[in-house]
Parts: sequence; structure tokens; C-alpha cells
Amino acid sequence: MLYKTNYKQVIKRLNHFYLGGGRGRICARMMTPNPVLEHLQREQEDGPVPCPDLYERADFWDEHLSYCHDLQDDSIPCAYLSEVDQGLVGGMLGGKVEFLLDTSIGWISSMVHRFTESLRDAYQFKIDTENFWYKRLLEQLEIYTNRAAGKFGVSHWCNLDGLHLVTEMRGFTSVYYDILDEPETCKHIINFAYRMGLFLQNTFFDRVGLFEGGTCSNMAQWLPGRCISESVDMYHMAAPSVFEEWGREPLQRMVDQFDGTVMHIHSNGHHLIEHIKTVKNLRSILLLDDPWATPIYQGLDKLDPLRGEVSYNIFIPYEVFAERLVKRELHPNTFYTVKGVPDIREANAMMKDVWAYYV
Repeated sequence: MLYKTNYKQVIKRLNHFYLGGGRGRICARMMTPNPVLEHLQREQEDGPVPCPDLYERADFWDEHLSYCHDLQDDSIPCAYLSEVDQGLVGGMLGGKVEFLLDTSIGWISSMVHRFTESLRDAYQFKIDTENFWYKRLLEQLEIYTNRAAGKFGVSHWCNLDGLHLVTEMRGFTSVYYDILDEPETCKHIINFAYRMGLFLQNTFFDRVGLFEGGTCSNMAQWLPGRCISESVDMYHMAAPSVFEEWGREPLQRMVDQFDGTVMHIHSNGHHLIEHIKTVKNLRSILLLDDPWATPIYQGLDKLDPLRGEVSYNIFIPYEVFAERLVKRELHPNTFYTVKGVPDIREANAMMKDVWAYYV
């Protein structure tokens, strides 16, 4: 891997870490200044953008990830298919797809407006391989894998299944009424979402394949085997009982078709950690920092007992990480993404202590 000279060492560490060996150790990704993102932030503004050119997006990732070449941390450079992250399924079912640019990370993400007036429209849904958005997905996978070959990886994207599809159709407010008013139709949609999700995730693995026996991941860097990225966003604003009744079985059914999963939790979903930690073959939980909430690293002591044996992925400022590393106050079985590292030289020097860290 041209853009990661120590990738074999990293994959060996991550394989051990995500298969249960991280209980006394830590891993770290060092976020150093990147001229490509700095240029993007100067030249463009966050917000709506036209449907992006896939070759231009591949150019962006190629240049962006090339700056990882000398970085000796635990990251695996990979391009994320943010353009299909939310809008793909809705687009394939007739929704209007729109795109948003986030200059802080370089993503152009997709989403759809609510696109049905009645849940019953779902009985007409089908997986259409002639659909424009599916063909565009195939084109993007081909362009990215060709551009990435020998240089960087291509990441899986977050699967949209279960009640998340009901939300795409109707909006967050309506879905909670829908499960009460039309439970049988919601179950039909969940079963369709399973078939659609399985089809799309298998499309990814069929076209992209594995890297060194594992899956490149924007959320976990690299995971052993064929691993998917899953979400419980739909249940963040509901009691855990809603997840147990509506979310657990479809989620586990999907994960069982693969070798494992990484999941993410937003700041308003911490009440679900104790419930999702028991999902079989859950490799890691990414704890996201939302702008309105206290950063995770400040409250990790309270969250740490909730996860059982599952590893966490969290974000932490460079100064705090450096201090806790010296004082040996970092929680083990945690992958730290360290923000604001001054430069690659400092990152590589710090990684020597990360590799030696054991509690």
C-alpha cells in the first residue's frame, strides 16, 4: 500500500485488537494537517452542491490520502463512498437525491427528501438493477477501486436497513406513529430493507473485495473478514425497548450474513450502548461527538463500564491524549483518533509510546 508504508504492521495490530486482544492495549490514528483539506476549506463553502463528478472525487481521495505516506500510526488510508451513504437506497426507490459538502472532512454526502405519502407504497418496492443510482454505484466502485489499486483502500459505507428505511420514506416524526398505527406494513418494509441492504453490501464486497483479508473502514480503519457498517440512529430518540422490539432482530439478521460489524452511536444514543454491546460479532462501537454535547473523552469514565468487552473508537484532542498517555490514564480497548497533532514527525514519535502502552 503506497500511501501506508507500515500497513502490514498496522493490520496485524488491528486484527489482534478487534478480535479481543485490545483489552489491555490502545490504538491511535493521528490527525495531522492536510493541505488538500485546507485548500478545500479556503476555496469552497459547506452546504448543497450539484451531483458530484466521480472522477473528480477519486482525484480528491487520491491526493488527500497521499499525505498519509509517512505517517506511522494505526490508520489505514481509505476512500469513503459518502455519496451513497444515505441517498442510495432512497434514490433507488424514487426519492429525490441531494448532496451536501462538508469541507472539514472532504465528504460530499447524499440524502433524500421524504418520498412517500403512504407506507403502503412499500408494497410496490423492488430491487431494480437498471436504476440510475445503482448503476452509478457500480461506476463509482469501479472508478475508486481502479484509482486505489496499490495505493489506498476503499471503505464500506453505512448500511441503511430496518426502520431506517421507514424514516427515509416518511421522516423521523412519522416513523414512531407508523410502528403503532401500521406495524405489519412496517415489518414488511423492514424485510424489504434487509433484502436491499444485503444486496448492496454484497455488491460492495463482490466489486471491491477484501484488503489483506479484511475490510477497509472509515469508522474502524480495518476489520478482519467481510464486515459491514451499521447504525442504530433510528433508536437514539426512543427507549431501549423500541430497539429491542423493532431493531435487534433485523440488525442481527444482517450482521449474521457477514463476519462482523462496526456500529456508531451519537451523543443522544448512549442509553443504547448496553443493548447493542450484546450484538453478536460486534467488533467496535464508534462514539461520535455531536456539536451540542460534551465531548466523549470527558465522560468516558461513565461510559466505559457500559460496553462490556467491545472496543470503543473515540475522538480526543492532541494535548489531552499526550498528557494521558504520559500519565498512563488512557482507557484500554479503545481506538483513539487524535485531533490537532502538529505534524507527522510528532505523530510518529508519539506512536512509539502508543505501541508500548499496556495496562
